[in-house]
Amino acid sequence: MVTNRPRVFEKIAVVTCMLTAEQLPGSTPAIADGRNQRADYTAWLKDHTYWRKQHPEYVGQMIYDVPIGKSPAIGPVDAKVTIVEFVDFSDSYSRQLAVGCHSLMMRYPGKVRIVFKNYPNPFASNSLTEHKVAMAALLQGQFWPMYSRLFLRPKEGSRDEATYLRWAKELNLDIDKFQRDRNSSEVTKLIENDISDARSCRMTLGAPKFFLNGRRVMTPKSMDELASGVEFELME
Repeated sequence: MVTNRPRVFEKIAVVTCMLTAEQLPGSTPAIADGRNQRADYTAWLKDHTYWRKQHPEYVGQMIYDVPIGKSPAIGPVDAKVTIVEFVDFSDSYSRQLAVGCHSLMMRYPGKVRIVFKNYPNPFASNSLTEHKVAMAALLQGQFWPMYSRLFLRPKEGSRDEATYLRWAKELNLDIDKFQRDRNSSEVTKLIENDISDARSCRMTLGAPKFFLNGRRVMTPKSMDELASGVEFELME
């Protein structure tokens, strides 16, 4: 459960003796099955110390209460790991990590939920436009299909007004409503609310940013790094 209370992980003692499952400050599936193997504990410890060394700001930091509200989400509501992604449709690195982030749902079926948050770049000419396109699709129940087009079709030529309208037609959207919604105060408010959420979580400018169960992972260097964070949360 995401909370705004500070939380510091318990210290893990490096041990040389064989430990029982009850003595471990957590357990891997192998240890939970009663197999007291040092290799299992060593692997568990390694996963934890990786994050302690690579992300001291992650381990032991405040757990932010990132508002979910009616933000687009995919995955089980009761998933053990909720990833909140603040991404920018015009940013190539956001595209790379967002696509990889969704692959985590297949890697950990039923255990990961992803929540989308708008984080447009105020200095990119088409950034806000594309976020408005996505939110207008959301209002007609077609956010994720539009999300896929915005992120998975980056090289299909100029992404201009004709492109957005063609995508809207592919999704059988009401074109008149789509056009009105893009420029509506409702869509603007949805985007502004997400930006406000980012600021309340002390985020710096620039996407992508991720929160794993409320813990910040500002800009992962790779998908493996983000996957390690998911592993960490699953072991908690």
